[in-house]
Amino acid sequence: MTKFEHINPSLAREISKENIIEESRNKVAENIEAIKNLIENAGGPEEFYSSARYESAGELEQLLRELAALSMEAIKEGEFDMALDIGRQALEASGIEGARTASVQSPDGMVAIAEATNWAAKVISYGFYGLKPAMIVAAAQDPGVYFGIGDDGAYYLGSPTIGMASFHDPNDEIGYIMVNHLKQRVPRWEYPWSGISRQEDSFVILKDLGANRELADKYAEATLPEDLKMIRQNHMEESFHNRLEILGNLLKK
Repeated sequence: MTKFEHINPSLAREISKENIIEESRNKVAENIEAIKNLIENAGGPEEFYSSARYESAGELEQLLRELAALSMEAIKEGEFDMALDIGRQALEASGIEGARTASVQSPDGMVAIAEATNWAAKVISYGFYGLKPAMIVAAAQDPGVYFGIGDDGAYYLGSPTIGMASFHDPNDEIGYIMVNHLKQRVPRWEYPWSGISRQEDSFVILKDLGANRELADKYAEATLPEDLKMIRQNHMEESFHNRLEILGNLLKK
């Protein structure tokens, strides 16, 4: 007899899920703390990533791979915010300043975290590649996020207010997760690539979301397909009118 056998099966599954999630959170916290200590003991991010100090690169990569496995477990449990927050915490622990204030519940924050994870795999540690598919799939679950695979084989992820980011996935890990773990069809992205390379600015975009959003707005304007720009314009106008209405109500008090 299992410890849940004497109670309602659906309740047992819920308790089991809660236990799994709690255990995952504890493991995430341990790995994040280990990454922070690894970098702090080297004298900070700049020192750690210098050629002289980057002798612990293998240890960082292993910690990130373990976090990637935990993010996948979160996705399998339907905990998409949790999966994204694992990536966000990994970025923050690795010294990416903008990750601290990034929201895992806003479309812009989700896209920015996924894009920053992709760039971190290129400039910080290969271990971030393990997190990349989970970040993209988790972000794609939000109704405010555009997502699909293009005719060029690249995956596209974006929103009206941050624009479109593109991701190459040679082993199609993203599609595998969508189809086999979530039982979802991968939508088609019917628009061509904008021709604008933006991943090099992904850390700055992430930080910019918590400031004046100037860079995010510029990339949104530059990378959105023409017929989606009207959606962006309507969104901006609606936000402006909402702010005016709030201000008007405050002045009346």
